[in-house]
Amino acid sequence: MSVSRKARVCSEETRSKMSIVRKGMTHSEETRKKMCIARADRVFTEESRKKMSISQSGVNSHRARKVICITTGIVFKTMREAEKYYNINQNAVSHCCTGKQKSAGKDLLTGEKLHWMYHDEYLKLNQLA
Repeated sequence: MSVSRKARVCSEETRSKMSIVRKGMTHSEETRKKMCIARADRVFTEESRKKMSISQSGVNSHRARKVICITTGIVFKTMREAEKYYNINQNAVSHCCTGKQKSAGKDLLTGEKLHWMYHDEYLKLNQLA
């Protein structure tokens, strides 16, 4: 992209048109090799690595999903957060959300089994009802 176009703000319509045009396009094998060579010489400092790690973990991760404990109604930003709160394994929460398991952990006060669901799926389910 040219320097003059970098700072330009496009409308949503223009952005969607540009996106459609780019769909299905791939780089040639020669271009891929050039990009690979350009990235190969890159060396990150320990500080940069740490910053990148922090920026891509927890809530900032593209894979992070909110979960809700159906038993108590508490919403957690990540499974890790739920794991720490109830002192249970986050894999067990994941298995509950995907339907591989019925419950994971027990409520600290009542001792009742905890049932889990992804928050977005919970919202969709409640909208349909």
